[in-house]
Amino acid sequence: MILQISKGNKKIYQEAESISLSKVDLSEMPKISKDDLLEVLNLEVNPENKMYFDMDGVMSDEERLNAEKAVKVAVLLDGEISHNNKTLIFSGNTTIYLLNSNGKTIQRF
Repeated sequence: MILQISKGNKKIYQEAESISLSKVDLSEMPKISKDDLLEVLNLEVNPENKMYFDMDGVMSDEERLNAEKAVKVAVLLDGEISHNNKTLIFSGNTTIYLLNSNGKTIQRF
């Protein structure tokens, strides 16, 4: 499977054996820190993988993080090679595409 992300005028592709997409609702949390978000992700999204990548700079700016109503998360798993597994964190308004191995869009998220 392939994950396609648009950053400015570039398209970025990440390939993995399996990819799961989820959206984490932050609207119920009045104030959230980077550590709070990581704790939520560890519990709800990917308890086995602690390698996170902040793709939109959401976690690096606490003011911006608190302005977000949700974040999108893509978990890329490569089976038994767990050191290659990673979790990508995006702003809630970032559009992500999930493609099959032939490059055809399966899901717009």
